[in-house]
Amino acid sequence: MRTVETDRKASKYEVLTIIGLVMSPFTALRISFFGLSELALGLLVLLTLIQRHGTVSLPPKGVSRYYALFLPLCILGWIWNYISGTNSGNLESALFNFLSYLLTAVVLIFIEGEHLRDETVFRPRYILRRFFVFLSILSIFLYVVSLYRSTFLGFGLKYYRFFCPLADNIHQYTMIAGPLPFLGFYFTRSAHGFWRKLLCLILSLADAYIVTQVGATKADVGLIVGAVVLAAFLILNLHALSAKSRIILVVVFLAVGIFVLLDNITAVLYYLRSFFTENDNRGARASLYSQAFEFFKKSPIIGLGPSNHVKSVEGIEFFDVHETFLTAAISGGIMAAVLVFLALFHGARMVLRNRNVILFCAMIPIFIYSLGGDILRKLALWVAFLLFAYAKDTRPQSKKTGGKIIEEQKC
Repeated sequence: MRTVETDRKASKYEVLTIIGLVMSPFTALRISFFGLSELALGLLVLLTLIQRHGTVSLPPKGVSRYYALFLPLCILGWIWNYISGTNSGNLESALFNFLSYLLTAVVLIFIEGEHLRDETVFRPRYILRRFFVFLSILSIFLYVVSLYRSTFLGFGLKYYRFFCPLADNIHQYTMIAGPLPFLGFYFTRSAHGFWRKLLCLILSLADAYIVTQVGATKADVGLIVGAVVLAAFLILNLHALSAKSRIILVVVFLAVGIFVLLDNITAVLYYLRSFFTENDNRGARASLYSQAFEFFKKSPIIGLGPSNHVKSVEGIEFFDVHETFLTAAISGGIMAAVLVFLALFHGARMVLRNRNVILFCAMIPIFIYSLGGDILRKLALWVAFLLFAYAKDTRPQSKKTGGKIIEEQKC
């Protein structure tokens, strides 16, 4: 794969990907299933098909391959649902979920199979840099507006008292905005010139503050865990200190953290409970999980298809499970959950193999949301995750740094 990055203008594929990422949190702007994010990424697929004359190269392995293999298991589960007489869920939610999974799989396959093979045409760092700057500026603008009014152009900016810009749910914003503080630090280190570094740092700190104002426990946990991992990484890379001194500093850092944790154990336990029961209404989240596990036990090998199987208390509405791996297991059996795990694991392994620890920290909010929420239908989130995995340093390693990677990109 070629990794030489040039200063040329953005290609149409890069522009569409940037639009798809930046507009994805603003779900209140959608018309039914489609929003600007889905339209932009769908158009990317269409233009690629036209250019490639209807053919596409499938990646031999990768995030998209693991995710795509999850789909046929969902179909088998849905067939078994009716053959076995379980008849769980409904057709409407099954079609909606499956089409969401299908669109996500197709976009990931086209990006990973066609575009990411040559970074002179499709540059992950370039896309991520624009995504970070544009969404950060939009978020800051909307947050400032929300301090004085609750709507903007007729669209809501708050969910009760919490910041929720142009979105139907706070998590629709924080799922995609959660990695922004780490992206900002990533580009702060690599930016040229004092003012560019300062801009990236200011945007990064503003993103971190805004994420904490949304009232999403999972976003807060992702930010805290990511920051702890990042701090440990920075300490270990203080080359002015000896290796022994760095290890001692990390031990002290962990010891202080454990002491603070134990000293505030009551608050921490409450925080951990709220991680899974956030915005729970009379134990609704606990009921979702318990019902979901019962459905999983009915067909742990094949699953029951991609429908929303859990019913409301009245037995009228069907709800999704709000947990990624449990949703996958109900849809396509235990192997479906394993495939989703492998997709995330493969991306994390790639970014660590590229020695981009800061981008690994940007992945941590996504990992947290996969445990306490459902990310399977979040198209832009998977695209961002894929770009994190493929973003590579474009400068050869310097002998003076002992092999340490130095990113040299403009912010």
